[in-house]
Amino acid sequence: MPFVPLKLEDLQVGLYIKLECSWWNHPFAKNKFKVSSQQEIATIRGIRKAQLFYDPDLSDPEATPKNQVGQSSQATEKQEQVQPTACTPEIPSPKPPEELREEQIQACKQHSEEIQSADYLYHQLFAQTKIGMKRIGDGHVGGLKSVDQVTQSLKEVVAKKSSSTALIDVLGSTDTEDAFIAHSLNISILSMILGREFGLGEEDMHALGMGVLLHDFGKQNWPSGLRSKRTGLTKMEHHEWLRHPEYGKEAMERFTGFPPSSVEVIYQHHERLNGTGFPLGLKGEEISLLAKIVMVVDEYYHLCHQADLSKSLTPSEALSHLYNNGQVAEKDRLSEEVIIALVRVLGVYPPGSVVKLSDGSLGLVTSVNFEDRTKPQVMVCAPEQPKEEAMVVDLAQEVITIVQSLHSRDLPKEIQEYFFATRLAS
Repeated sequence: MPFVPLKLEDLQVGLYIKLECSWWNHPFAKNKFKVSSQQEIATIRGIRKAQLFYDPDLSDPEATPKNQVGQSSQATEKQEQVQPTACTPEIPSPKPPEELREEQIQACKQHSEEIQSADYLYHQLFAQTKIGMKRIGDGHVGGLKSVDQVTQSLKEVVAKKSSSTALIDVLGSTDTEDAFIAHSLNISILSMILGREFGLGEEDMHALGMGVLLHDFGKQNWPSGLRSKRTGLTKMEHHEWLRHPEYGKEAMERFTGFPPSSVEVIYQHHERLNGTGFPLGLKGEEISLLAKIVMVVDEYYHLCHQADLSKSLTPSEALSHLYNNGQVAEKDRLSEEVIIALVRVLGVYPPGSVVKLSDGSLGLVTSVNFEDRTKPQVMVCAPEQPKEEAMVVDLAQEVITIVQSLHSRDLPKEIQEYFFATRLAS
């Protein structure tokens, strides 16, 4: 049965609808689904520039708008009156298995090349960030120039979805002894991608990049074990923890010309919308948008990287914690708008996630499906095949589905190596 136009005021629970709008403009896993709650209705009504349609046959009978009853039958009658064209479109012949296999190999090679390029860039940015942090700590203004160069590079990368997606895939995959620098760089990459989604201007993107790269600079001189510690703190450690945004702010304000908006990011990234954050207990609009972006990404990163690895969540679990079936669980503390944007960017299964498929095989998510977040592209684990010839499967074109996401730490070592080791999104 064809979809019938639906007025927004007629939207109700039980209707099977189709949303016609940009994938980036809505937070739902699919653009076709049955409305199941008032929360979903509220979300749909908040979507800009969306056209609504519904399928009467797939909708609950009692949900069908009274003023539209009969439209489906009228649409069917009109379709029946349409005369068939003289020529029937020719159905293309299926491709030979050998040709399909070659296409899969080429797709995997292309993906591998993109990852290698992104990994090389990540190492460059990592080294440059580390040098900049050290020089800033020594009081050299040249350190800010290094951070500025990293920010400029990230702005260029995130301007393109293809290059930013590849960079997301290698987050944390580098073998590094400095988790503090990796944390700063990883948070920066995701935050700037979100900044792009919010349509930030050149100046705001620059301020976001500078601020997020240095958001934890107040911990620069702490022992490495204390930098990432959030629980089990002594009284003195807790006191220092609460003051690190202040230390970072003071350090950056010593440099003439450091963007005030970047200082706000450093000072406010531990604030919360309901006033429970620190150091000032700011609320709502008292917190800058740039800081709201960083606080969400920082929380997501923390959920995936607990000090006790057994408590770390998979990316999909972390996103579910932040955004649960259209209801933002953290909306009293964190920005609902930013959380939804994060879900849009990463999808239900972020790139780098290890998943179990319905046929029993394991896969590594390589890219997000813009039409259906539950059906990304995955590289299937086949240890008997060379990694460069591994099969990349588009789940949108297959009957195979994702059963669950897996912790990479629970995988055998050979499987971890096959999937290019642990990433931020795994």
